[in-house]
Amino acid sequence: MFPNDLLAFVGSFIYVGAIIYISKILRKRGHDMHSLRETTHILMGVWPIFWCFFETKLVAVLVTLIVTLFLILAPKNIRKIYSGGEEKHYGLVIYSVMFTFVTFFFWMTPVGAAAIFTLAFADGAAGFIGKKYGKHKFCVFGRERSVEGSIAFFVASILSFLLAIYLYSTKAPFLGSILIYGAITTITEAVSPPHSDNLLIPIVAIILASLILVCLP
Repeated sequence: MFPNDLLAFVGSFIYVGAIIYISKILRKRGHDMHSLRETTHILMGVWPIFWCFFETKLVAVLVTLIVTLFLILAPKNIRKIYSGGEEKHYGLVIYSVMFTFVTFFFWMTPVGAAAIFTLAFADGAAGFIGKKYGKHKFCVFGRERSVEGSIAFFVASILSFLLAIYLYSTKAPFLGSILIYGAITTITEAVSPPHSDNLLIPIVAIILASLILVCLP
């Protein structure tokens, strides 16, 4: 490993470990699982910013791969922090798998950053807002959503895309393309079958971001 790789590698695990440790303490103190899960969902989404600290892609991929294996093999006391009822542990595993996939194929690109930011920030924001303020409900594929949550997802997905462009591209997307990105990713989240959004959102985000960037001068 290069010096920067080693520091980034260690720093990444300190960050992940701190999130899990704090979540475990808060869970024991009675904080609800949904809030902890959504908070972790969002906090893990800063991963594309960590890319800047690595010298080589494979070391960055190794971080996500180790985290994925940890989640797969996680003991019950760790699983109980985020899993129960409608919240399934394999949803977190898929979430981590997509981080690994995106890091391997789209490392240091606006496409990859947009996919992870949208998955983490927009989906997390929708979960928080929908749970707390969701008054206008609708149901697709047996999964309940709220208009308020979808609006939060729309706004956060646009901001996620703009952040990815700011970090990893010099191109300036048109307003129309930004709105289309937000609308389609929001619809994807709204119509995703149960436990599939962690897979479908980044895939759709990758396709949309790639098409938008290719079409820019």
